[in-house]
Amino acid sequence: MHYNIKAIPTRYNGTIFRSRLEARWAAFFDLCDWRWDYEPLDLNGWIPDFLIEKKLLVEIKPLVFGEEPFNVELVGDLAKCLVAPTNYEFLILGLMPVQLKSCGAYEAADGTISCIGSICYRVKNDDTGLFDIVKDDALLKLTDTDKIDIGGSYMDWGSRLGKDHNEIIHRAHKIPCVPWTVIERLWREAGNLVQWKKPVL
Repeated sequence: MHYNIKAIPTRYNGTIFRSRLEARWAAFFDLCDWRWDYEPLDLNGWIPDFLIEKKLLVEIKPLVFGEEPFNVELVGDLAKCLVAPTNYEFLILGLMPVQLKSCGAYEAADGTISCIGSICYRVKNDDTGLFDIVKDDALLKLTDTDKIDIGGSYMDWGSRLGKDHNEIIHRAHKIPCVPWTVIERLWREAGNLVQWKKPVL
């Protein structure tokens, strides 16, 4: 797909990123206390933008999450999950985190739901024995130790980054979500960390 946004190579934290958007996401990961590797491996010609906590492959798209172009891109990117090793899940991020109005399993003190993008993972089909690819909203949850982690919105609520010490999730209880005001502040701070960096020539 052709994008109208020109990528500006940007240096952040000792790494030269292909775009300022990638650098901003890296800064956001740092603010969330997530370890990341940039362009970590080559999977049959596809190089994911990031690997977070050695668990989640990440692809960045200069598109707005939830809008039609983003959804169209997802269709093509789901195929990339098939070439990834089975122990990795796949996260697709857009121009920014977004606020969702509601999600049955999650709640925040202020009633908001914070979404980082879409998460894709394999689920074994009991009928065929093959793996199906499932797409889910990637919501930002608070762990039992008040760390920021990622959980699915409806298929699998478990901690994706392993920061939750209590993985037992009871459907009768709400999952604490990171309030939108916190994510908005972290995203703004991530922008400040990379906004005024001189472009790499």
